[in-house]
Amino acid sequence: MDKIKTRDIIILTVLLIFLVDYVFVRYVYGPIKQDISATKNQIIDLDNQIATNISTFNNLIKNPDDLKRLRKSLMEQKIKNILLHEKVKTADEISDILKTFLLESGIEIDKVSLTSSNITDGIYTYEFQLNFRTSSLNLVRFIDKVENTVSFMDISSYSIKNGTKYMDVSMSVKSKYLGKQ
Repeated sequence: MDKIKTRDIIILTVLLIFLVDYVFVRYVYGPIKQDISATKNQIIDLDNQIATNISTFNNLIKNPDDLKRLRKSLMEQKIKNILLHEKVKTADEISDILKTFLLESGIEIDKVSLTSSNITDGIYTYEFQLNFRTSSLNLVRFIDKVENTVSFMDISSYSIKNGTKYMDVSMSVKSKYLGKQ
């Protein structure tokens, strides 16, 4: 009995391997598997939360754009209604339209002044002098609004001085339309 047989060593080795595997699976692999499962669930929850946040963000981004388009459309409609009813009688109303165009174009109002006014044969003519500082993109937006939004205004002259960041603009806008006398 003193000698351990090869068969006993093999049996003990196999039993030892099963014991080590059982301990590994029970005390090491099991908790790791649970941690992996919990981490996967956290990742899924975070992905859902991120998707919800992105959806909310996109909805918030769309709403201001829709609101801006609606405000622009309402302002254009108000201007068209004023012209259709021929209620534009004063230079102040034309000045307000110009100021609205400046603000919608992203330009801060510096100076809008009436330089001349004339009423001949029912045709109202007002000329305004505008001075402001702006970027080239905002200037293009403003010119587009004056020239294309209403049919009774046009830019008669302008002067641009380039600065390092902004342009100094001096502009003359003429307004002519047929009104009731």
